[in-house]
Amino acid sequence: MKYGIFFFLVIIVCSCNKEKTTRVPVNAELKKNFNYDVGSYWVYRDSLTGDIDSLFVVNNEQSGSDFRGTYTDYCRITLRLKQQRKDSSDRLYFWLRQNEMSIQWDNPLIRYTTTYVIYYYPVEVPKIAGGIKYIRLLPSMIVSGKVFEDVLQLNADIDSVEKGFNALYDRIYINTGYGILKMRLDHPQVNLLKDYEVQRWNIKIRD
Repeated sequence: MKYGIFFFLVIIVCSCNKEKTTRVPVNAELKKNFNYDVGSYWVYRDSLTGDIDSLFVVNNEQSGSDFRGTYTDYCRITLRLKQQRKDSSDRLYFWLRQNEMSIQWDNPLIRYTTTYVIYYYPVEVPKIAGGIKYIRLLPSMIVSGKVFEDVLQLNADIDSVEKGFNALYDRIYINTGYGILKMRLDHPQVNLLKDYEVQRWNIKIRD
């Protein structure tokens, strides 16, 4: 009899815990625009040297995190920039949560990695843009002779002396539907200066 009561109580407790769990999905329209799948790539031309380079998706992780009864779905898209320099291979991570996209820049040369919200859906600049980030929305922008509307400009500046990093003065331009249109990478302490403009792309969206 005792075992029967115990088993009954376990079922009740488990049922209560299930009812308290809230799932928060990624915004469907956000996924439709930014949930890049493996096989997606962008080809860039360096306007300073004429060199051709590429950014491609190497992984797409669909998972979530559980915190105090709330399970929040997320997508983490890993992109790699294959630079002409053999000693440099930058990585970018797009994080999609609820209705926001964060971007994480990871460069082994400058020993710098951070994550910050750059995009809310629908297109909106984050209300607070403190720390190392400065974001603004451009009504339109011409890249490689093509006009793109609603382009987000991210300025990422790091003080190399104060932070202990190599200098970083990057400008990244992102557009809904086309991804990263332009990247100006300026890392003077490692003699890296690139001004990439997108030439063509192949985008695959994961459901």
